[in-house]
Amino acid sequence: MTISVDTSIVSYALEVALKSGDSEKINYICNRIGESVPMMQRVLCQTLIDDLDDYFENHEPTYLKLSPLRRLEEILKIQRKEFKS
Repeated sequence: MTISVDTSIVSYALEVALKSGDSEKINYICNRIGESVPMMQRVLCQTLIDDLDDYFENHEPTYLKLSPLRRLEEILKIQRKEFKS
């Protein structure tokens, strides 16, 4: 059985996390997205990775914001590798 995640909700949640200044909110959102990664399709994983990469290129977040975003990026990249195998 395949379970999919609504892409618009996940993309919007990441956008909120990227624009937020509240480190607890960012951590919460990144953890929830991270929990849903195993149910994501390849395109959504790649889109979120691209969004994070674009954000890192254009911004210098504080450690409290950077840490959960990097963890989420690592989880997404691991999932992307599983699609390739």
